[in-house]
Amino acid sequence: RWADAQQMLSAAAGKVTQAAGALTSRVKPESKPVDELDWFACTFDGASPAGEGGDWVKYRFRMKDRRAVLPVEIGQGITLCGLDENDRVVRLDLPILSPRTAKGYFEVLLRRDSDEPLAETLRILSEGDEIAARCGPQRLEYSAEYQPVTSIVTLIRADGVVPVLNVARELLPNKEASVESFSVVWVNDDERDFILYDEIERLFYRYPKQMDVSCVVENNIYGGLDSNAAVVDSVPKWLPGSMAIVAGDPSFCAAARNFLEGVAEYPAETISVIA
Repeated sequence: RWADAQQMLSAAAGKVTQAAGALTSRVKPESKPVDELDWFACTFDGASPAGEGGDWVKYRFRMKDRRAVLPVEIGQGITLCGLDENDRVVRLDLPILSPRTAKGYFEVLLRRDSDEPLAETLRILSEGDEIAARCGPQRLEYSAEYQPVTSIVTLIRADGVVPVLNVARELLPNKEASVESFSVVWVNDDERDFILYDEIERLFYRYPKQMDVSCVVENNIYGGLDSNAAVVDSVPKWLPGSMAIVAGDPSFCAAARNFLEGVAEYPAETISVIA
């Protein structure tokens, strides 16, 4: 079945956009048997609950070469492809939970009750089953004239923390990066969606002078950002050299972009929507 899916989707392969060079350089893997533009087979290696309440699931996949490293740029995700119960091709772009430098495997995170067509395919996988994967689209882009980037503020919801966590893990310890401050403003309407909070907290304690974290509960997640005092206070007004990263579901990303442009006065070209 994977071969059928690969054949049907091979024509869709396109050039992956390069990441924002103003932020950091690419990690050079020791082994690169995976082509960044081609589909490849990966093996399902199991699933486990993530976060409290079991609302989220972490899926792990093995690559055929144990030395393989996904040739992705910072902030870039993975595209998974499979067949549903009616043998129709289904696919989904997901942020990568595991480090970019992880060898021989990768992990993704998905809400347990997700209604994405591919989610049902993942739920019925057995260990050892194969699925198709390819390096996902690159969405971390910064084309503004205000360089270098010295400050990043992220406005995220739920699993939007996954790509932001990976960006922070690479930028904060990078002495060559120009970023001096990194703020995470994490807004959810359900406390159970603060998944991977321990990871964010661990990173904050490691880089307390550079990093700031605000966790906000807002019931009106799509329309209440501009009236939530905690959100307004946590997002600094734009200054030259500032960049904003938005991650979450599409409706939240639209609301977050409107807030950043209208309230925090970020120019549109300084906002990068990565998930």
